[in-house]
Amino acid sequence: MIKFLSIILDKQRHSYKQILKSTSIFGGVQVVTIILGFIRQKVLAVLLGPTGVGLISVFQSVVDLVKSVSSVGIDTAGIKDIASASDNREVQYQKISVFKFWIIFTSLFGGLLCIVLCYPISLLFFETGDYSLHIAALSICVFFSIFSTGQAIILQATRNIALMAKATLLSNVVGLLVSLILYYYWGLEGVVPAFITGSIIFLLFCTFFLRKLKIPKTPVSVSDSFWQGLSIVKLGSFIVIASIMETGAMFIIRAFLIQNAEGTGGLEVVGIIQPSWTITAVYLSLILKSMGTDFFPRLCSLSDSASKMRRLVNEQTYIALIVATPVIVFMLLFPDYV
Repeated sequence: MIKFLSIILDKQRHSYKQILKSTSIFGGVQVVTIILGFIRQKVLAVLLGPTGVGLISVFQSVVDLVKSVSSVGIDTAGIKDIASASDNREVQYQKISVFKFWIIFTSLFGGLLCIVLCYPISLLFFETGDYSLHIAALSICVFFSIFSTGQAIILQATRNIALMAKATLLSNVVGLLVSLILYYYWGLEGVVPAFITGSIIFLLFCTFFLRKLKIPKTPVSVSDSFWQGLSIVKLGSFIVIASIMETGAMFIIRAFLIQNAEGTGGLEVVGIIQPSWTITAVYLSLILKSMGTDFFPRLCSLSDSASKMRRLVNEQTYIALIVATPVIVFMLLFPDYV
């Protein structure tokens, strides 16, 4: 009996170590990302002013919403599908091939959707069609963003968290430097090129680190890829509803502010609100996002055992409370410094 309990405790300690290790790896990247974001916000405020920050915020809402709609949730559903086959490499490689087919399809669909809706979106935000070409150009960013996210999903689903962290960190650093150069020389005209180059840079790094895994190409016909991938789409369709609600809410709020703000102008108001939103919402999601990167594929790999899933959820919740509580308390006690 004592030996059995010791085995259980050893497994729990190993699980906690795995949670803390994955959280520290991607959490460190998130901390660096936040610091880079802070630098980016400060430089943008100096180079472009509130209007420029507001314009970037609006374009980011457009990209996020189009991505959410066109990807039909297969980014999240794909993690589950690939991670659930972790015990059988041949099956997992086949699922990766099917997933790649759907990523290409949704990337093309997202880019086309952005072009088709460019004029209505311009009218919704700015009450004029003057920004239609800018939004249409963002279709390139949407295409590469969805495609690069697919590469990152494969790294996450196969639980290569270290490689995913490297790709994210390097793309953020290089993307920041390139975007700041564009903003410095081109001002507001460099906003759309910065979006496009940022998405391309992320794709290059994700593809580079994905190739390190040397995943063999499993031939799957187009028709088989389509029909096999429908299960991912069906699950993703439920997930995408929640994603659209989140991104759509920010989309509507920013459009409302631009159209109804008085005095300083809508884009300036959005530019002032954006840093506050970043601090209160995006930065506080640091811990959950860091932990979820490894937690979700681990949970999917245990989907056949309810008892193992419950234990992992409890362990993850325990670590989340320990890590998150000091940050939340600090935010409440020292809001002026934040």
